[in-house]
Amino acid sequence: MEEKSEVQTRDTEEATFLWLQPEIEFKNVFLRSRSTGGHTVVFVFEHILTDGQLSMLRNDYYNGKTLVEPKAHIRRLEDLKNILHEALRSTKEK
Repeated sequence: MEEKSEVQTRDTEEATFLWLQPEIEFKNVFLRSRSTGGHTVVFVFEHILTDGQLSMLRNDYYNGKTLVEPKAHIRRLEDLKNILHEALRSTKEK
């Protein structure tokens, strides 16, 4: 069994892109309180990529050198929005 590592991002679009990769699985989302008030959303993923592979994938993403199927991107983005909505709602209920 391959050892998994974690990667985090606060960028919803990057999170959507990462989650569409076959080697990357969604793990969790959490809200980090900011000293100025409010929260920062952090998406956490597990992956089996090497540091070099992950770095190259993220660099390609930020340089616009990656492609994803548009319908899959929209579905995954909606999934993340729903997860985020649930996280925010549970924070307000506390």
